[in-house]
Amino acid sequence: MFEKKSFTVPSFFESVMRVYSIFSSVGAIADEGHFVNMAFSPDSHYFMAGDISYGRTSLGSFSAEKALAFDLQEKKPLELKGDLKQLAMGSFAFVGSAKVIGNHYSDAKKSGLYSFPEGDVIERFSVPMTSWKSTTQGKYVLVSSAGQLRGAAFRLTDKKYFRPGVQPLLDVFENTGAAETPNGEIALHDLDSGLVKTLAIPENPLGRLYAVALSPDLSSLALSGSVRGALWNLDQGKMVVYVRGFKGAGFADDGSFYLDFPARDQALRTIAHVDPTKGEILRGPDVKASGAKQYGSVLVRARPKIQTKDGREFMDWSKGASELEVFDARTMEVLWSQHFAQEFPSFSPDGVFGTMVLGWAASSKAATAEIQNDPNLSKRFHKSNDSDNDYLFKVIDLKTGKALGQLVVETGGRAFRIVDVVVSGDFFVAMDNQNRALVYSLASGALRGRVFGNRATLSSTANLLCVENESGQLTFYDLNSFEKRGQLNFAERVRTVRFSADGKRLAVLTAGQAVYTFDVATLAAQ
Repeated sequence: MFEKKSFTVPSFFESVMRVYSIFSSVGAIADEGHFVNMAFSPDSHYFMAGDISYGRTSLGSFSAEKALAFDLQEKKPLELKGDLKQLAMGSFAFVGSAKVIGNHYSDAKKSGLYSFPEGDVIERFSVPMTSWKSTTQGKYVLVSSAGQLRGAAFRLTDKKYFRPGVQPLLDVFENTGAAETPNGEIALHDLDSGLVKTLAIPENPLGRLYAVALSPDLSSLALSGSVRGALWNLDQGKMVVYVRGFKGAGFADDGSFYLDFPARDQALRTIAHVDPTKGEILRGPDVKASGAKQYGSVLVRARPKIQTKDGREFMDWSKGASELEVFDARTMEVLWSQHFAQEFPSFSPDGVFGTMVLGWAASSKAATAEIQNDPNLSKRFHKSNDSDNDYLFKVIDLKTGKALGQLVVETGGRAFRIVDVVVSGDFFVAMDNQNRALVYSLASGALRGRVFGNRATLSSTANLLCVENESGQLTFYDLNSFEKRGQLNFAERVRTVRFSADGKRLAVLTAGQAVYTFDVATLAAQ
């Protein structure tokens, strides 16, 4: 219907922050559309957009101001009259289809309410520097940017803000504001009287999980989405603790869960200690190590070498990461760190099995040095033209950094690519892009066997490998003979699979918000 190319040029900082917000686990999944101020009128009659791009060329810095409007019924562009272009570049929201409220970009005194598409001034008034969002119906607009007013309703008739409840308002109809409650219901607030009614909504399938952890005996579960989290006693089938969302979870030797709560309001990021039997929550140490992510009972971060300039410490990322640090989640003390003078490896921590797998291209300088310093590995590995596509994997203990073993995975000239790994004891399981789980001996480097499937987990105690070959289907194989030992089929997607520490039980969490436990001996005998 309409296209306008190169409408905006995101700056380097904008691009980096957008990628970080999407792929990090620090916050909720990022909304789209924030590079450009743009919105449809509530009746879908009009569209308006505005943007100011900043950049730098060899001739110096520049800025570009752009704004446009489009009539979706007539299917033709509209001329922006009066000060509408300045509102589009500042921030704006439609009020019905005939008015626009906004911040005037070049002159704050001209902010206020304008007719659309005529561009005539209806009323000028002080408008805070914020982002606006239209409501479905009524004399309100919503504040959509961050800050204390986020999620507040602004009433145009008397210029008052309404922010009932804890959570931000999502929409307003006439004089009723709707918001999500902390426990997942819908609150309907009467903005005049302050009265509130709640509506329960049906349970939905589990979406993105920000954290999940099970106790070794499978008696307790910690689970969190982006907003809410909880702990369950699975033996009794009841919720023990209901809390705001956490971004990491691990079960420690002292019998407590350690949950990574991100910063919120005035509270700093912390690792809380939770007793799953009593439901007691104790605030732990603040997490001051930026970029650290929790894996089980530790936190891991990669960083460049810390430099000192004018008495201040800073991290110079221009040459990439060179240090791995592992912190104790209970105390945030450094358990170990390692410096990599040559190529920095890919790293895959595993809080369940307590291992970390470091990976390099087998032809890299770092891998060549590791292979030469390992007599057994240098005997087994013979460099060839195809070795550029092979992998060197080194397995270390997650809590101590002690090396547990290393091996080379040969790909036959990149016939396949490794996408994930899991290690327990002598079993090194590599999952590839051909939907296969390849099982190697960590001690000898020999390929023990392969099966079709992904999302592998295993129990060296029960001598079983579990893979998901298709959605909802779990298949179990003997780790010595690779004969099929059993199969489970679920109507919903499988989200998490765990063997108990003694290998006698299996827990399966599905997208249907159900946890199933099975006797492994009975399962393997099917």
